[in-house]
Amino acid sequence: MSVLLRLLAAAGLAGLCACVGMPAAGDADISDPGILANIESVLASQRGVKPGTVSIDVHARIVTLSGLVDTWEQKEAIRRAAKDARGVEQVVDNLVIKE
Repeated sequence: MSVLLRLLAAAGLAGLCACVGMPAAGDADISDPGILANIESVLASQRGVKPGTVSIDVHARIVTLSGLVDTWEQKEAIRRAAKDARGVEQVVDNLVIKE
């Protein structure tokens, strides 16, 4: 099979997977636990973010953040890490800044 035919076949298969709600080949690792692990990994590498003070829940690619943070900067860093994680469709930010 020529290279062009193989590329067209692969593109058609990826399009078919998207149409029927199946993950495309590149999205196979985007599960709720995978999204959670990605967010936790990003947060672990950031200074000033205390991982144990925030609860992160992922369900159907929707991330819910809750807990107490010390500063607006911490809140924004956590929200951004969740929002930028591959596969996330929505972020619900219930983080509260300590007074």
